[in-house]
Amino acid sequence: KYVLSGGADKILRLWDAADGRPIRTLGDPGSPLLVATFAPDGREVVAADASGHRTLWRPSWGDRVEAVRREGPRIIAAAVSRDGARAASLPAGRRMRVEVLATGEVGTSFALPGEGASPRLAFAPDGTFLATIDQDGTIRVWDASNGRQWGEDLAVGSDPAALAISPRGDLLAVALGTSIAIVDRVSGRELMKLEVQSGRHGLLEFGSSSRWLAAADASGGVQVWDLATRRPLARFVGHKGPVTALLFERDGRRLVTGGEDGLTLVWDLAPALLEDPGDLGLECAWTALASDDARTAQRACDRLSRPGREGRRWLESRLSAPNLALRQARILVHTILEAEGDVRPAAERDLRRLGSKAVPALSEALEGATDPRRKE
Repeated sequence: KYVLSGGADKILRLWDAADGRPIRTLGDPGSPLLVATFAPDGREVVAADASGHRTLWRPSWGDRVEAVRREGPRIIAAAVSRDGARAASLPAGRRMRVEVLATGEVGTSFALPGEGASPRLAFAPDGTFLATIDQDGTIRVWDASNGRQWGEDLAVGSDPAALAISPRGDLLAVALGTSIAIVDRVSGRELMKLEVQSGRHGLLEFGSSSRWLAAADASGGVQVWDLATRRPLARFVGHKGPVTALLFERDGRRLVTGGEDGLTLVWDLAPALLEDPGDLGLECAWTALASDDARTAQRACDRLSRPGREGRRWLESRLSAPNLALRQARILVHTILEAEGDVRPAAERDLRRLGSKAVPALSEALEGATDPRRKE
């Protein structure tokens, strides 16, 4: 529902993910931001800067609540678990710290072997382990609870530019020059190599199903790959300069990017995902029926006209009376919240006629509302 952005101006901003509308400016955390994320309950925002400060906000009210504010060693690398609960950081040197992001409480701290520059690191989406990769291409996997290494060192090509862990934790993606290696996390075996034409990639991000991989390059472009077919799925160009942040939404239908140009962009993947053979393709086709682009809407019709046996069952469930009533109720609730004039009373009357069928849509609206007046 929301997009959180922050950059060199040290200002955190909250945006509406649906229409890009700015919701709130959360304030200045003090130093250039290193990481910013939603807390696990989704109601608070946690930010950490390069000086070791931790600051907590409650976006609903705009109050700044300082959970921990302390001077710490300069942090040169950091990664956050997907739920926003824990962060791994590397101060100058090679000593890893794993901590509760909101409070700064250190769970474990351990020294990394080797010498030289600090490695690149990635946090497993479920927060159970970390992966690091040194400039010589050595990958190590660490238990996030106690700092013990899992398995043996893994070796890939030298001078890696980026590292990412799949949602299931079974795959590692490593950007190496003009290629991206997909590696089995346990055995270290290279499963595939994706050759890229747009130069060195500095960011990698898996989609929620582990099938999609997004790679951002220094020119401002983002390539999305289908790992099942090993083919490019889509390419987006919108930033004037390097892309500095990359994140798939949970349902995999949109990709959020941030860049050095100060822009936060949301890319619609639905048109590219129409050909997915499973439920995701059907979901995207269903949504794309309402597209303003006639070609996309026609592709959606074509996709839904050949769903296969499993797809027919999916369509039957979507076209059942309860689901249609829920969809109607959602539209009416949105109209009541956003419309003005004579439209709102008519929508209220129609919503009352739905009776108990409107309850799920009303519950969704209450959970998503941040303004007490809208709840009333």
